Amino acid sequence: TMNGLLKEKKYRDYPPLTKEQREDMSESEQKLWDEKAKSGLLRSDSLVRDGLAKMRSQFVSTVKGLGDDTIDSLAEIGITTSKILSDGGKLVIDEKKLDAALEKDPDQVIQMFTNQGSVNTITDEKGRKVTQDSRGITKRLRDEIDALTKNIEKKAGKEGKTDQTYSLGKLIIESDNRITKLQAKLVDIEARYWKQFTAMEQAINKANQQSGMFMQGGGF
Repeated sequence: TMNGLLKEKKYRDYPPLTKEQREDMSESEQKLWDEKAKSGLLRSDSLVRDGLAKMRSQFVSTVKGLGDDTIDSLAEIGITTSKILSDGGKLVIDEKKLDAALEKDPDQVIQMFTNQGSVNTITDEKGRKVTQDSRGITKRLRDEIDALTKNIEKKAGKEGKTDQTYSLGKLIIESDNRITKLQAKLVDIEARYWKQFTAMEQAINKANQQSGMFMQGGGF
């Protein structure tokens, strides 16, 4: 689904409909238009792309603290990602390798997925800071999905949130403020032009009156 959103076609000739445009269209026409307008909104979106990359990275990481270091990663039990780029990270299973791991230590295979674990930083024998992750694959994926969800909410908000609490909402407020200021500026410009027009009209009327007086008085 996420791969599909990142590659979805964008139809630039279908901008969001205005209220007036919707009034001139049937419900089915509106629905078809909205589908085109929404298509591709997340195409190449950095937030979704980074979240997906972090989830994929969890499939190739080692699960620490399980005991048998020959059964502590998915690759070691026969689960890898496709080498075909267009597959978008599709999982490939080597059944023989998986069966062998299950026969050797089924409990550790289960723990590789279900272990709650934690992420800790330790100092190795060479004095280097090393991160050890004992979370199972399922826990890691849930944590990454939670992190992605929070990042999306920071940007796009969620139900019940006010516009001031997320990035796009703040941009909407800023745009509305700019529109309000521009509208006020247009009102001032219009008032100034009317004032100038009125003054010009009064000057013309005065000139016409003076011309009429000369004509009535016999001129030169």
